Amino acid sequence: MKRIVQSRQATSTRRGIVLWEAAVSSLLVGLVLLTATQTLATSVRMQTAASERARANALANALVCEILEQSYMEPGQTSSAIGRESGELATSRANFDDVDDYHGWTDTPPQFKDGSTMSNFTGWQRQVAVEWVALTTLTQSPGSASETGMKRITVTVIHNSKTIITRVATKANASS
Repeated sequence: MKRIVQSRQATSTRRGIVLWEAAVSSLLVGLVLLTATQTLATSVRMQTAASERARANALANALVCEILEQSYMEPGQTSSAIGRESGELATSRANFDDVDDYHGWTDTPPQFKDGSTMSNFTGWQRQVAVEWVALTTLTQSPGSASETGMKRITVTVIHNSKTIITRVATKANASS
């Protein structure tokens, strides 16, 4: 008979999960899920920003390379002002043949040199500034309205009204 009593006592000491234990467990699981969600959101934001910078870098480098392939000055000229000459339209780079033709150029969305639009670049913009700079410092000289023998090209890439990247290059006058 003693055995039966012990068996009943052992059975009676077992119990289920208490309500407060379930609440604490739920709270802990919720905190872990919240942390995981925040980590995932941060990761997605960082990947998006890295992708955006990579696209901006490619757009800027392509335009800088295109500009640097051009002559320093209008072919056949010995001097010229910064800007486009007659016959070089502000709507297409197809006839641009020297570095300063790109001054003031903006394309939204980005375009190829022939004027055709690049696909998948909605909301993107490229801007170009060309200016004479001092040969010794590569900064704008006080008399920047006159020929110095060196031009600084600044290409800025913007996405959704936010500047993503700026590339700067220089081109020297080979005949100086």
